[in-house]
Amino acid sequence: MDARLRQEIEEVLAEATLREFCTDLQPYFSRIMPLNDEAEDALTAIFRGYLASSSSPVRAMWKAFIVGQAWQRVADEAELK
Repeated sequence: MDARLRQEIEEVLAEATLREFCTDLQPYFSRIMPLNDEAEDALTAIFRGYLASSSSPVRAMWKAFIVGQAWQRVADEAELK
């Protein structure tokens, strides 16, 4: 298989994986702290950036996980105030 074609296939699969991951995460984000359209667009841009800058989808998932932890922390601290 041509190296360029293989790379394109991997990129498409990685993007589909991240899109599925974002879709799966969305209900949990909204249960923690409601998302408005602006926040959802921002998270989508962040996740796409992770995918574009990461060497693998797994690395992008870890970055997304860390963002989720931070989001939870913000929600917890907001409840304490």
